[in-house]
Amino acid sequence: MAALVCISMSALAQLSETDKKILAYDDCFHQFSNSIVHDHTYNIGGQQVPVVEQTDFATRQFSQVDPQLDNVKLMIMDNKDLSKWERTDARLICQNYFSEGKRGFHIAAHGLQDANDGSYGKIKVGGKELGPEETANLIMQTLNDYEIVMNVRKEPFPIVLHTCNSGVGGEKSFAAKLSSILAQKIKNVSVIASPGIVECVKENGEYNEHVIARNTRRQGNWLVFQNGKQTMQGTSDYKSTVMNVLGN
Repeated sequence: MAALVCISMSALAQLSETDKKILAYDDCFHQFSNSIVHDHTYNIGGQQVPVVEQTDFATRQFSQVDPQLDNVKLMIMDNKDLSKWERTDARLICQNYFSEGKRGFHIAAHGLQDANDGSYGKIKVGGKELGPEETANLIMQTLNDYEIVMNVRKEPFPIVLHTCNSGVGGEKSFAAKLSSILAQKIKNVSVIASPGIVECVKENGEYNEHVIARNTRRQGNWLVFQNGKQTMQGTSDYKSTVMNVLGN
């Protein structure tokens, strides 16, 4: 039994040294950061998917917005208090997510309803329809293997889907499936999603988003998924839900 304990302790020590070596590469990823909002295109399953994005590997902040949000009027609770860009400009919406300074990955896109069964199994980004697998591919390409460093850090990593109805369907929802796929690659990853319409609002001079229930039109709560299951009911706004996931 003593020999087995020694082997176990040795393995733990070796693992610790490996972790230190991995963390030493953290600074190497900073060269991939681009904290200025910019256009980028990803190859997802052979199709070119354009996004508006910002990335910062030092703070582990990432935001991506469908460029075609420029052409869509978002639902606004108080139109008079919101400037035009907050309703229509994808680049500034992207910048707004990024300015929060909280670790995580934000994706703003349209949720697509299946004409046959009414489910919301895809999102639309840059004119392309992406399922959970393709969306996971988009996220992993953006991280560019940085998840290896994040896994050593063991920090919570929220991914927010600013997408209508992506949390509809429980374990069969788009968000649940995405969380199951990502859990195989990123430790402590959570997917935050809306079970209703995502509504934009300006509160105390700051941009925020709330969930509006599809049937009652009342304010609902964001949902949190991990490894294919709903693990938490968040708050009515995405910002405080992110804070809860991060443990702040």
